[in-house]
Amino acid sequence: MGAGRGDRGIRLRHFVSGSPSTAFSLGMARAWQRGAGAETAIELNIRQPIGQHLFIAPDLQYVIHPLGFFPRRVANAWVFLLRGGFRFHTRI
Repeated sequence: MGAGRGDRGIRLRHFVSGSPSTAFSLGMARAWQRGAGAETAIELNIRQPIGQHLFIAPDLQYVIHPLGFFPRRVANAWVFLLRGGFRFHTRI
């Protein structure tokens, strides 16, 4: 078997009254490569709008066997990300 990946997840929307654009996600991804083992990540995030054009999206991940097993075994890791963005609507 060569390199590969697999992932699964679920997203919930419209679960916060008064904020229909809020989205909650839970997912799992696994990637592997011949000779290097596999890395697995479990992820939990929420995307919360702030006003009409901005959003903030905190993201928490737990990574099991980072880098697979190559070149050396690395301890499992917690990762926190904080994403933000903006969106412009234009009409022609």
